[in-house]
Amino acid sequence: FYHGNILGYSASSILGFSIGPDGYYADIVKDGKISDADKIVLGNSIPKWFGGLSTRLNVKNFYFELVASWAAGFSAVNTDLMIDEGRTMLTGRYIYPASYFSLQRAAARYDIPLKNRKILKNLSVEISYSNVIINNMTSVGVGLKF
Repeated sequence: FYHGNILGYSASSILGFSIGPDGYYADIVKDGKISDADKIVLGNSIPKWFGGLSTRLNVKNFYFELVASWAAGFSAVNTDLMIDEGRTMLTGRYIYPASYFSLQRAAARYDIPLKNRKILKNLSVEISYSNVIINNMTSVGVGLKF
């Protein structure tokens, strides 16, 4: 066993080539050519740590909800950059930390008390945010629902 890898590399290992000090692909096995034998582990696509949080609170006619998740300690490949630069061989330049925090839902609701329930049985007003993601690429996505 080597860092959880059995008989070589695990399926979650991100393999690629090292760049030498001269700016060219490094010949790791020193056989005079660049081949699959020169590949090294550049990262791992499975998070080392992950978790989540879900909580609800009801106070009289008010209702609050929060659902979040996070993951850390893993890498991803920026294939868009590779394509833009016309590269086919993966190097560390295209690997970035993929840790994130996701606020999947935050909501607040007020249930309006009704005196005459013959026409309307329930009436409430809610504001919520959904799918807010913050990651190492400093992008934030927000969905609003009213």
